[in-house]
Amino acid sequence: MAASVPGVAGGASGEDCAGAPAPRFLWPREHGAWGMVLLPFLSAWILARGGAWTVLAALAAVLAIFLLREPLLVLLRQRYRWSQPRVETPAARRTLAVLTPVLALSGTMLVWRIPIGPIAVLGGLAAALMGLYLWGALNNLQRSPWLQAAGAVGLSASAPLCYLAAGRDLNETVALLWAAHAVHGTASVLVIHARLDAMLAVRRGNPVEMRPKACLAAQYGGLLFAAALAVAGLPLLGVAVLFPLVVHAFDLRRLADPAFLNVRLQKVGLRELAISTVYSVLVVAGLW
Repeated sequence: MAASVPGVAGGASGEDCAGAPAPRFLWPREHGAWGMVLLPFLSAWILARGGAWTVLAALAAVLAIFLLREPLLVLLRQRYRWSQPRVETPAARRTLAVLTPVLALSGTMLVWRIPIGPIAVLGGLAAALMGLYLWGALNNLQRSPWLQAAGAVGLSASAPLCYLAAGRDLNETVALLWAAHAVHGTASVLVIHARLDAMLAVRRGNPVEMRPKACLAAQYGGLLFAAALAVAGLPLLGVAVLFPLVVHAFDLRRLADPAFLNVRLQKVGLRELAISTVYSVLVVAGLW
C-alpha cells in the first residue's frame, strides 16, 4: 500500500461554508497504489493465457474494493475523529453510493462463476486487510512497516482473483506471481518512506537516517527471495526480483543528495510506476 493519504479528484461541485472547493468524489492519488493493484492483475491475466467475461467482473470487484478505502476512511474520521463537518464527507458518501452496487454486482457474478472456497478466502483476506488499513489510518499508523507489508500483500492479491476468473486453478505459478509483487510492493513503499523521512529531516535540520532498518530489512528480504528462486530453478524470475532492488539500493545511497531529494514527489511516483511496470514484464517473462 502506498502512502495512504486520502486524495480527491473530479470537478468541484460547489463550496463549503469556509469557501473550500467541495470535491464530487474521492479517489486515491498515489500512483504506486494503482500500480500495486493493477499490475499483478494484468500479469495474472497474461499468464492465464486466456480469459472470459468473468475477468471483467473480477476487475470491477478489485477496483471497487481498492476505491472504497478512501471514502470509508473519511466517513470513519468524520464519525470518530473530526469535531466539525468536513468538505470531503459528502463526496465520500457519493463515492460509497457509486461503488457499493458495483461491488455487489461484480461479487455476485464471481460467486456464480468461481468456486465459493477460493472466493471466500480471498474475500475474507480483503475484508481483514481493509479493516487493518482503516484501523491503522485512524490511529496514524499507516506508515508502520507491518501495515505497509500487509497492504502490499492485499493489493497484489488481485493476481489470484484474476487467475481464478480466467478459468484457471490456483497453482504454483500464480502463487509465485503474488509473492513476487508483494515483495516488490513492500520494498518499494518503504524506500519511498525512507525518502520522505530524509526530506523531513533536512527541513527540520536533523541528521538524515541514511539506512532505515525496516527499509533495509525489506531489501535484504528481496535478496533472499531472489536467491531462493535461483536455487529453485527459476533464475529469470530471480533476476526480475533483483532489478528493482538494485535501483532502490542506488536511491538509498543518494538520500544525502539535496538535488535527489528536491525532485517532485509526483515525478518520483511516476518513476516508481515505470519501475513496477518493467518489473511486472520481467516477472511474467520469468514465469511464462
